[in-house]
Amino acid sequence: MVINYLKLEYQKFGKNAVVTLLIMMYIIFLPTLIFFGREVQPIPPIFLSNDVFFEFPTVWDWMGFAGNWLVFFFLGFIAVHIITNEVSDKTMRQAIINGQTRSEFYLSKLTVIVALAIFATIYYAICTFAIGWFNTKEPTLEMAFDNEFAISRYFLMSLGYLTFGLMIGIVIRRSGIAVLLYWTFVLFLEPLIRWVGHKKIFNNETMNYYPMNAIEDLQPFPFYNFARFIPETVDFQFLLSYKIASILTIIYIMLFIILGYRHLIKKDM
Repeated sequence: MVINYLKLEYQKFGKNAVVTLLIMMYIIFLPTLIFFGREVQPIPPIFLSNDVFFEFPTVWDWMGFAGNWLVFFFLGFIAVHIITNEVSDKTMRQAIINGQTRSEFYLSKLTVIVALAIFATIYYAICTFAIGWFNTKEPTLEMAFDNEFAISRYFLMSLGYLTFGLMIGIVIRRSGIAVLLYWTFVLFLEPLIRWVGHKKIFNNETMNYYPMNAIEDLQPFPFYNFARFIPETVDFQFLLSYKIASILTIIYIMLFIILGYRHLIKKDM
């Protein structure tokens, strides 16, 4: 059944220009963005050289952070697009009329989302391993995979952004508004709620438990691992631990899936 869902979605979007362009941008930018690290000047005093961007084990962190942004911008856009495009083209309504149940329609989209997250993760693992292997002096497999489950965390991060985008697409349905809300919520709305609202009222680490922040903390900005890069106004743990971020992300993924499904079942076509 999974294969059938993938075949069906490929027939719909395999030659879609938007989907193709976004996937190609992810493929191109993921292994190339990190090489801008060679241009970083001056080198922060905590680093001996720019090699930290490319060597094991730190290459997993820098590639993960680059992928964090790329998955959010490009692949998350796809998650929104595969729903809103069907609404605007009226193919979702036609599929239901032709006998596909709403549950089957939703499962087909969810299958694509999971497949896309798997693809993004495998590509991240291959690119990071290759870059690290050829830029580390005397690399070993033990050294290469000393990464605190970075590959698993990357998959959860990808699935988190993608299921959130899918939910937004189902709830909003209008392409422009859905994409704008997706980007605005992640970049501005949630940070505003956390820093202007939550922090002023509670001023403790619970401000880190919001969905997009939990997802982001699976592959955070590596500088934040050093105390000197934490804002002076924060007097508590600035980053979630990988364990807590993983647990929260799994909970939010389930929530996004359930909310998207319930909305699709109840809302008129």
